[in-house]
Amino acid sequence: LLNRSGPMPVAEVLRIGRQIAEGLAAAHATDLIHRDIKPGNVLIESGQQKVKITDFGLARAADDASLSQSGNIAGTPMYMAPEQAKGEKLDRRADLFSLGSVLYQMAAGRPPFRANTAVAVLKRVAEDTPRPIREVIPETPQWLCDIISKLHAKDPADRYQSAREVADVLADSVGLALLVVLDTLAPPERLAFVLHDMFAVPFEEIAAIVDRSPAAARQ
Repeated sequence: LLNRSGPMPVAEVLRIGRQIAEGLAAAHATDLIHRDIKPGNVLIESGQQKVKITDFGLARAADDASLSQSGNIAGTPMYMAPEQAKGEKLDRRADLFSLGSVLYQMAAGRPPFRANTAVAVLKRVAEDTPRPIREVIPETPQWLCDIISKLHAKDPADRYQSAREVADVLADSVGLALLVVLDTLAPPERLAFVLHDMFAVPFEEIAAIVDRSPAAARQ
């Protein structure tokens, strides 16, 4: 789904991003580093709200000696962390940078680091700052851009320090996103939005509920 979609609504970015972060928190709690977080490794179950992280083929234990061997590069260039692109020692925060790249693509509709060759992509990951999301999608909230920018810090010490922290930040931001959207909707549409996005009520059931609502009856 993430590979096929263009820019996603902010509420979807937060919902999917939070679940990815929670999945990473669970993996990190067992001392696993995924090393290849990218849209192709994030699956959304058909007709459901559940997100799954797949392909742990490159995952390594946090204390695996191969993670500290200079020149050992593995992963997908467009979504690697800078330290991964340079073959430096990795820890769990490398997955958080990759999560930032996935969130960027969901919000902007395109990857943050693009070039004609894999080597050029790796150079951009290691040295460049992505184009500001608001230059691509001007209506993107600045607070979401700030979350993604912090995940994209070149120095791991400047990023969020755990996937659990990221999950909590994204969960706390859901209310902001909902308030922005709800403020633009008429009462019946507002009810439908809340029922579908927050409680996963099917649209056919929502239609029946909205038709019976007091707000609809007054119109």
